[in-house]
Amino acid sequence: LVLGVVSILCAVGYTAGPVPLAYVGLGDLFVFLFFGWFAVLGTAWVLIAPRHLGIGLPLMWWQVASMVGFQATAIIAVNNIRDRATDAVVGKCTLAVRLGDRSSRWYYALLHLCAASAATLGAVIGHEPWLGGVAALALIGGAVLSLGVARTDGAALNRYLARSAALELVCGIATVAALTL
Repeated sequence: LVLGVVSILCAVGYTAGPVPLAYVGLGDLFVFLFFGWFAVLGTAWVLIAPRHLGIGLPLMWWQVASMVGFQATAIIAVNNIRDRATDAVVGKCTLAVRLGDRSSRWYYALLHLCAASAATLGAVIGHEPWLGGVAALALIGGAVLSLGVARTDGAALNRYLARSAALELVCGIATVAALTL
């Protein structure tokens, strides 16, 4: 209930309220926290809490949640790269507007590298070797997408927006499949 109420308040605060998060460059942080940590860890906690009260969530879960969060943030990052010029005109100071075109594209690549790194840490520190395959998938997919985003502008970035979402979906399916095997 608490996670739900906080999520609703922050969703409203994303584009409304006295300081809309999306308009001051905090949209990326919001997406990382709510689509990564809150979604993954909140779901995990709800599923295990009734049976394991008092036990914290394993470090590996934080790493998976971080991977999901970084990939979700990459989706909004490519969206903001596409809209950077029009956002600047209307005063929407997204992180892409603040960073500028070239740095925003590097930031997009860094998000994919961070996603792959989080999965790699889960494999190594969490002793979950199956996450190594997910990390490789995230790294290779992220590198291919980053090269495309570096070379593309305008509406043509829409396909990289869709491909970024597809990469997150594939990594999520691979993670869930590995967890259930």
